Amino acid sequence: MIGGLSERKMKNRRFRQTEEKIFDVYFGTKEDLRMKELARRVGISRATLYRHHCAISKILPDYEHYIYKKFLKYVKCFDYEKNLNIRLFYYRMLSFMLSYKKEFMVLLSRGETKTIKKMIEVTRDLVSLKYNLPKNSEIIIDIYSSEILSVIEEWGRRGFLEEDIDKTIVNIIYLSRTARTRLLPLVN
Repeated sequence: MIGGLSERKMKNRRFRQTEEKIFDVYFGTKEDLRMKELARRVGISRATLYRHHCAISKILPDYEHYIYKKFLKYVKCFDYEKNLNIRLFYYRMLSFMLSYKKEFMVLLSRGETKTIKKMIEVTRDLVSLKYNLPKNSEIIIDIYSSEILSVIEEWGRRGFLEEDIDKTIVNIIYLSRTARTRLLPLVN
């Protein structure tokens, strides 16, 4: 595979350092860059740049894909935890996003929410399976999902704040419990 990001490539220290420079220059400029100009500003050859990304238009999708794959790998480990409650589940999801806050800020600043929505959809399915929620409880999961998306969009507007996670999760759980007590009788 020429271009693109993979777990194997990102484990290589030199590749990762070059990728960070590409990321900073590409996403740090408001103007449209061509591959030649991007390589010059990063201080690498065009051949090196093409080993990282096959086209300038693929840089953002490469990051989206890489983050999404990392997220899938991250949430896969949740299956093996016996005592993982719903609060901790969402806490970990938001913590993952905080660990990639630079990348998520770029995605959000460019109006790219497709990857974030896909991640929320994955967690939505996992929550439904893991917590054996009633089949008619989609509305409750939708509330969790929309609240999480709202938090992420707010982070995009004012920056990612680690101290917000606990308060946010508690508020989401409280709101969803309130909604559950009100909505489940209507759903059943």
